[in-house]
Amino acid sequence: MTDELSPASPLPGFEILLIEDSASDAYMASEMLAASDLADYKILHVPRLDEAKSVLETREFNLILLDLNLPDGKGIGNIEVIKSIVADVPIVVLSGVDDHAIALQAISAGAQDFLVKGKAGEWELERAIHYALKRRQLMIEADQLSTLDPLTGLANRRHFLSRLELALKSARRTGNLVVVVCFDVDDFKRIAHYSKEIGDAVLTSIGDRLARSVRDGDTVARFHGDEFGVLLEGRSGSDQISLTLAKIHDAMEPEFSNEGHDFSVRLSGGVAVYPQAGKDVHGLVRSAVSAMRLAKVQGRDRLVFAK
Repeated sequence: MTDELSPASPLPGFEILLIEDSASDAYMASEMLAASDLADYKILHVPRLDEAKSVLETREFNLILLDLNLPDGKGIGNIEVIKSIVADVPIVVLSGVDDHAIALQAISAGAQDFLVKGKAGEWELERAIHYALKRRQLMIEADQLSTLDPLTGLANRRHFLSRLELALKSARRTGNLVVVVCFDVDDFKRIAHYSKEIGDAVLTSIGDRLARSVRDGDTVARFHGDEFGVLLEGRSGSDQISLTLAKIHDAMEPEFSNEGHDFSVRLSGGVAVYPQAGKDVHGLVRSAVSAMRLAKVQGRDRLVFAK
């Protein structure tokens, strides 16, 4: 059984899941939230862990308030159960036990904060929620910085390899092709000679054109310097691969303009198709890079398929 507890001024889209078997404790938590300065939120109350699991599979929440002593789940294991379903939602523990060791275990298990019922008032609960949400936002930003190229906003090499690993796992089940294309900008030194700012602007524009040329589920990355990687997923045959590669080539045809200068930009690329050109992440990337280097030797502005 679930109870919707809606305060007078909920924050649009901001929802809290309260997992608490005690009706009086659930009421107290809702009253503390209503008395706080939190604006615009909605609480959904469930008294059991299995109900929480069902709700979390069909509905999104911004924060979870969790009791560690439930009829169908007790202790730190409750946190682990919730994290296994929604790893990214902040959890604030509401415990009837004032135990420093348990509090540390809860934080180690992934909770953002630990409050003791009867000791924490509306101010402490409000602060815990604010801090939990802020810490989560900082974690998201840090994760983005670790996976994105700071210049172009594309995936970086680390994230590209991670996506490739997942794509290969899927391909082994479905039989679909996975394609890695490594591109290098031909004669980029000529462009960078004007200024670093112009060179950076052109690299960013190249990334934009690459991203617009592929499907939503594909990945475009800047590896380093003027080298880019493209991961194509879900293609069932060579015709679909050729169509995407042709779109990329056509996207580079219009000149790039910056600060009164017009640049004709061409790319040399190496194409490695799973499983023919490699059966794992590093094998595919290595094959694509080798083919790209061969393309540059053969005259640039061309694609070479790895064998």
